[in-house]
Amino acid sequence: MERMSDAKNSIEMNGTTRAQSLEDEEQQQQQHEPIAKPGTEPESGGVQEKKYVEVSFDDGYFPDQFKDPQKMPPARFYLGMAVIAYNAFILSLYASAYLYVAPYAQEEFHTGEQVSRLPFVFYVMVWGVGTLFLVPLADLYGRKPIFITSCALWVIWHIGAARANNMATLTVTRAFAGLVGTATLAVGGSYAVEAAQGLVVAKGIVIYSCGVFLGPAIGPLIGGAVANYVTNDNQEKAGWRWVFYSAIIAGVISVVLFIFVYPETNRSVLLQRKARLIRKQYPHLDVRLGFEPPKFGEKVVYIATTAGKMIITEPIVIFISLWQTTVLGVLYLFFEAFPIVYGPKDLYYANSGYNFNAFQIGLAFLGIGLGITLGGVYGFTLDLKFYVKMVMARRGARPPELRAYLGIGSSVLATVSLFWFGFTTYSDSVHWIVSIIASVFYGMSVMGVLLVTIGYTVDAYGPKSGAAFAAEALIRSCITAILPLFGDKMFQNLGPRYAVLILALISLAEIAIPVVALLYGKTIRGWSNLAVKG
Repeated sequence: MERMSDAKNSIEMNGTTRAQSLEDEEQQQQQHEPIAKPGTEPESGGVQEKKYVEVSFDDGYFPDQFKDPQKMPPARFYLGMAVIAYNAFILSLYASAYLYVAPYAQEEFHTGEQVSRLPFVFYVMVWGVGTLFLVPLADLYGRKPIFITSCALWVIWHIGAARANNMATLTVTRAFAGLVGTATLAVGGSYAVEAAQGLVVAKGIVIYSCGVFLGPAIGPLIGGAVANYVTNDNQEKAGWRWVFYSAIIAGVISVVLFIFVYPETNRSVLLQRKARLIRKQYPHLDVRLGFEPPKFGEKVVYIATTAGKMIITEPIVIFISLWQTTVLGVLYLFFEAFPIVYGPKDLYYANSGYNFNAFQIGLAFLGIGLGITLGGVYGFTLDLKFYVKMVMARRGARPPELRAYLGIGSSVLATVSLFWFGFTTYSDSVHWIVSIIASVFYGMSVMGVLLVTIGYTVDAYGPKSGAAFAAEALIRSCITAILPLFGDKMFQNLGPRYAVLILALISLAEIAIPVVALLYGKTIRGWSNLAVKG
């Protein structure tokens, strides 16, 4: 009996030791294999349960290769933001740069003045249309490949523009450049939301906005330099084409930056790539995504139908679009006003003109550019601090109407600066620097209004803000594109003072928009089926 008991104890001890050994081996194996979430689906032909993994950035698989983009280092974030802002800057810059060499294209191709401006009109007009398919493509394939492809196509179409031998070719190539080459104008702002958190998102939006809206103010400087120093000396060689050659160079630089510097930040695309790699490396796992990948057709239909509905039924979108169009429209009308205000003396009206050449007229736009930059700096620092204090005072609540305070101040500044500019353009008695200073303050107001409208749209429409931006872009691009077609006649027939007076009165009336938003914004959002309530 004693021997039987010892044998039994020995068997039990050996069994326990074997079980512990197997358990230790399993634990060691699990330490070398990422944690897989247990599932309940049996393998075919058996009852053994199969492990499955719901892919995320924290699932333990390939942590060095797939990182949460919102956790990237600040320096990496701002570098990527700079790449986006640079591309948006050159896209908008070469919209306005062409206007200052359009007369030379008109002369070479023997067309009318209005026809020579069509390459600008169609380049800008199709920006809103491009949004309808560039956004779904970026959602489906990722930001980086779409940005690279879009920028490369922009370069290719500008090669065609540089070699155009008639106005029709120039117009078509510019239209396609604006249609397929402006991805950063459509989805560039999403980088800040995808790659940062908290206040850093707001700072990223400010940097991006500076790039977008500083471009039109700097464009006349490039166009004026080509018109004055290239075209005049090389008329027989059509030096005006150097506007497009410089665009090609700037675009190639942007493509290189996107390839080697810009990181992918589309979370759904990154997780899909990770899922494919896990399936390849661990075929025994059942790999699943926690979301349904977007479909291109459905996304296009959603954005187009929602944007169209917003244009018709959403007063918030309509008034924001009109507000944006006014401040940007004045900027685009200045392309026609500045040659009259600062160009040949008394060409159109007595006591007007400072005898600036084309390049000096382009330099005059630096006042607006400086104002836009200062407005961005203010939005990056003081306004952001003021906004945070208001949110903290409301215990974290962020109603869109908090944006209206900056909007009221910016609208007042726009009105005052326009009156100031219009009635200080008497070249016989007022130095040119006085009106340039007025343009600095107008540039600040432009940046303020745009930051307000962008922030208000995001806060008011939340997940639907992408469709709201598409609707606003359609309205804004169509209206601002056609302004140069009649802007010159407006300033020539009325004179710079009365033409600017009309613009100042329109700006004065639009002060009501942020005031109404502040007082009745919550009620208006309550009427909407798409806006965020509360």
